[in-house]
Amino acid sequence: MTRHELFALRLEQFVLEAIKQNEAPPEDGTWRSPLWEFTRWIKARREFLRSDGFTVATLIEKVLARQTPNGVDPWEHHFGELPGTDDPRAEFIDTWDRVKTPANMDALTVAWQEVQRLPLRPKRPYSVKYCKLLSLAGHLQRGRANQAIALPVERIAEILECDRKSVTKYLRFAIKEKFLARASDCVPHHRAAEFRFDVDRFDWTTGEQVK
Repeated sequence: MTRHELFALRLEQFVLEAIKQNEAPPEDGTWRSPLWEFTRWIKARREFLRSDGFTVATLIEKVLARQTPNGVDPWEHHFGELPGTDDPRAEFIDTWDRVKTPANMDALTVAWQEVQRLPLRPKRPYSVKYCKLLSLAGHLQRGRANQAIALPVERIAEILECDRKSVTKYLRFAIKEKFLARASDCVPHHRAAEFRFDVDRFDWTTGEQVK
């Protein structure tokens, strides 16, 4: 089943497929909610775009209940054997707000949505599209605290509707202004260059540069 076909399913079928997509926590020692992937898939549904975790859990529970024997807790039936949680419903609600990248989006798409809500306003706006790139990088960093962010030139050019040379130029401006610091170089056909964005230089309620 393709991703497009998966998202075209009715909600009840989709929930059952999302259960199959769920994964156990990684074995490398890092911790992740045992319902992380399930939550990512559910959060990708359009009907839940502006809903909170409690509301969605209540709706999903009705779907789960139809696939659960009478007298059995739906969450326990479907997720009770997962390691790391003794209350799957509460785990789902808690994970909902921590999932920033739904299964049908990548981090850049999510960051670009945040740019529409809160564009950054640097004191030295080189151009409109430069400010958009700066905003995109800033929101991407906010979603990945303490991690380097990948800024793929070709993909960003598509988002900003400009050419690759312009993106490279905007990145130079951002580095010159010390908003961005390069963390690693691009590896052609393998990995985009990585940067760190100084989020402390902006007010994240107004978008204004403060430092």
